[in-house]
Amino acid sequence: MSTTKVVQFKEQMRVHIRWMITRDMPEVLAIEQTSFQSPWIEDEFLCYLRQRNVIGMVCELNEKVVAFFIYELHKKHLTLINLAVHPDYRNQGIGRQCMAKLHSKLNSERRTKIIALVPESHENSRSFFEGQKMEFRLTKFKGMTTYEPVLAAMTKKDVDEAQVIEHNFMTHYGKTPRDISAMISNGTRYGVVARNKSDGELLGYVLYARELSGIDLNGEYGMIVKHDCRRQGIGRKMMAELVKHKLPITVSDIYLFCKDQVDFLKAMGVPVPKPEKYATVKWNGEPPPSS
Repeated sequence: MSTTKVVQFKEQMRVHIRWMITRDMPEVLAIEQTSFQSPWIEDEFLCYLRQRNVIGMVCELNEKVVAFFIYELHKKHLTLINLAVHPDYRNQGIGRQCMAKLHSKLNSERRTKIIALVPESHENSRSFFEGQKMEFRLTKFKGMTTYEPVLAAMTKKDVDEAQVIEHNFMTHYGKTPRDISAMISNGTRYGVVARNKSDGELLGYVLYARELSGIDLNGEYGMIVKHDCRRQGIGRKMMAELVKHKLPITVSDIYLFCKDQVDFLKAMGVPVPKPEKYATVKWNGEPPPSS
């Protein structure tokens, strides 16, 4: 009896699922705003969608976007990082159709499962994925896995993965990616990498020049953390690793109009000056004085 109802429902409310495009963003943002207590803003959507392994899809009904979902491609699985249905169309099977579309992307030889990231505060999402008998992980931040970074010196084995992160970061900000392999091989830069303890995923890295007189860190892009790994203290741990050398640290080329970057450096205790354009400062490695 229940199977018959599902079939009849899908025939009545079948949605068209297609790639998300730029003109969908106003409708996607409207759905996002009505679905979460801490919704993404447009810049957050764009930061994800500009990454090469991230795909956005929308569900259309009568030429209206009524739902969307965003997922990441990984070597052995897909990660669902965002899913929302318009309030007027919930509990009508559209979410199940989204999941069916995702399942169609799996195969037995490569990507074999889907992992959904569910904010701890979002009980409805948890109930939905439990009902779908899907694997999900509770997260502190929407769309972001909670990571446990382990630090190590960068080696040639890390370079290929770091280069992918480098490409995503630099192209997002309109800059040319550096050749990390060349910098590490010729000794012009040293590196520290952060990998997730549970699965070894590369989360970020820092590249710096080291001489007897001290360490030089490019304040604009010397340290890069993957977008979906930010706000979890990974950058702080990598900066602390540089302090362990007990050498004077010069932070150069701080782009003072980049608020996120400047706020991070200030939180670390770097004496960032008032905005002009670029700045180079000395940092003793100590945290800022408590207020």
